[in-house]
Amino acid sequence: MANVFRWRYFDPQPLEAPVLSSTVVEIGDFMAISTATATLNYAIPVDDIPDAGSAPAIREAAADQFIGIAMTASASGDTANVRIGTAGVWELTQQSAAAIHVGDPVEIYASTSAANKQTCVEGSTSPIGYCVAYKATAGTAILVKIHPGKINAVNS
Repeated sequence: MANVFRWRYFDPQPLEAPVLSSTVVEIGDFMAISTATATLNYAIPVDDIPDAGSAPAIREAAADQFIGIAMTASASGDTANVRIGTAGVWELTQQSAAAIHVGDPVEIYASTSAANKQTCVEGSTSPIGYCVAYKATAGTAILVKIHPGKINAVNS
C-alpha cells in the first residue's frame, strides 16, 4: 500500500522512534515496538511482527506491541527516526465494507501468517482504538480514535 496520511483531528502526540536501515515504513503504517532480541526497541511496521501461528494470535501480538501510526516514511537504507502519531483520530481502512458504529472497538487485521500494516477490522479481543463516526456498509474508510498499547487490559 502506498503512503497514506491518515491523521484527521485531535493532537496526534507524535514521538520519534528509531528504525533499522533495513526497515521500510510507509506513511499510514500501523507501527509496533520490536520485541525480537536483534531489533529490540526499534519501531517496525506490524507486518514485521513474527508469525504467531494464527490470525487471533497475530492480532494479539500486534495490539500488545502497537505504538501508533507512521506520520513519516523510511526507505530501505534510511536511518533517520520515524515520526509516529500515538493519539488522535485517524481515517483507517476497514478490511470489508461492513457497517461499524460509534464506540465499536477496532483491531489490526491479520491473516493466518501476518498482520496487515494498513488495514483494520471491527473486533473486541485485541483493540487498538474505537470507531468515532457511524459508517454504513458502503465504503471502507472509518474514523478511529487510537489507543496504543493493549487497551482491553484496561477494560478487563
